[in-house]
Amino acid sequence: MISFLFALVVSTTQWTASTDRRDSHVVLEGNWQSCQQADGEFAERVYEHVVWMGDGQHHVAWQLHLGPKDEFAVFRGGAHEHEEHGAGSNLLTAFHYNDVDMVNGVGRQWTFTVERRTYLLNVKLAGGSRGECESYWVKLERMTQ
Repeated sequence: MISFLFALVVSTTQWTASTDRRDSHVVLEGNWQSCQQADGEFAERVYEHVVWMGDGQHHVAWQLHLGPKDEFAVFRGGAHEHEEHGAGSNLLTAFHYNDVDMVNGVGRQWTFTVERRTYLLNVKLAGGSRGECESYWVKLERMTQ
């Protein structure tokens, strides 16, 4: 049996989860803020999508990078050096929020495929965004095959 786990890798931003566990397609949902730190840089949060293969075997299928600021990225695998979000290995072709076309006038969408599974990442600018923080509503879900 294959099961999934999202593991926190970096915890320097504010995340408020609100995932509805009754919807098995939703991998991650909640409000995320990237705030300016004491060094002037904006914080980033990284999640690893861990696939359990049974018998204690597992691997990191991909990483989701939230931030810094208005950047989003998905990379295959995990536990590697931090990659620039503009690198060709980012599965999201445009990585700045404002570089992606609006969907129905309310937010941005990206799709990506890893290990024969396709995912949909929905991101909306949330209320409360201010100069020292960027705030977003994030929903990541598996698309039906």
